[in-house]
Amino acid sequence: MLGGHLFAIGGTGPQFFGAAQAVQEYDPDADSWIGRAPMRNLHIGLGVAPGPNGYLYAVGGISGGVFGGQPCGDPSYRPVEEYHR
Repeated sequence: MLGGHLFAIGGTGPQFFGAAQAVQEYDPDADSWIGRAPMRNLHIGLGVAPGPNGYLYAVGGISGGVFGGQPCGDPSYRPVEEYHR
């Protein structure tokens, strides 16, 4: 939760192939989901936490499909991503 809104972030593509960059925000006052700008990187199985600065932080997971992919902590991959709506 950030600012009273719920976020659905990352995940898999159709039929569990490929990672997703999707970000969806739920507005409880309007009782609706809003598509937001995608994350810069692909993430499956990530952790997300709100920061005191109004940003969401996406940490860990893998960057490829469910059956293969780079750990997000790989040196060539940014392990923490800041997301600001």
